[in-house]
Amino acid sequence: MAQRNLFLATIGALAACSSAALAQADPQADPALAAYRAGDIDTASRLWDAQCQSGISDICGTLGELYEAGTDVSADLARARGYYEMGCRGSGLSTNALPDFNACYRGGLMFANGVGGPVDGVKARHAFAVGCAGPDNDPAALNSCNGLAQATRSGLGGPADQGLALIQFTMLCYSDHAASCMAAGDMVERAEYGPGPAPGLPEAVYAYAKACELGEQLGCAARDRLAGEAN
Repeated sequence: MAQRNLFLATIGALAACSSAALAQADPQADPALAAYRAGDIDTASRLWDAQCQSGISDICGTLGELYEAGTDVSADLARARGYYEMGCRGSGLSTNALPDFNACYRGGLMFANGVGGPVDGVKARHAFAVGCAGPDNDPAALNSCNGLAQATRSGLGGPADQGLALIQFTMLCYSDHAASCMAAGDMVERAEYGPGPAPGLPEAVYAYAKACELGEQLGCAARDRLAGEAN
């Protein structure tokens, strides 16, 4: 449910981001963009689709954003999902193309939540894993790692491993990912940590406090609640 809420909440942001990216590009260097700027959306979409099919993964990701958010085109979640999948694997003629890590994250959410098609846990986990391999400072990579940790915790698309999931969330918390701090605290509170030494409430308090520092108000409330219980 939390991931689906995140999916719904970011539709407007996707429209803004995709429009901003198109505004910064050079239409003289891209006939598709020139057509887009001229209002010929059909031609632009056809040309960009050809670029995506040739393995330009970020074009696939941009098309996914356009069709997910319905920016200048009719929203088509199934089509968006397909473009995200292609962008995540760098598909097409250019087999050396790097994935679009944001496409991996967005596609992973759609596969996990059954948006634009049926739930596909295997594809969701794979997309998150590919996206998680992105640069450490890339928000899409961090979000993908969080998605992978969620899948590892729940068993979506593969075996559940709560001990590994807690490690993944904790490492992401150290990288200032607030949602992962919340998940780490929640797992400790619920005693979901698998075999090995059991973490205690101080670890949960730390995770919630870190989330609070990062601006997550629910982390502040959870930190204060546990601090009160300890007294």
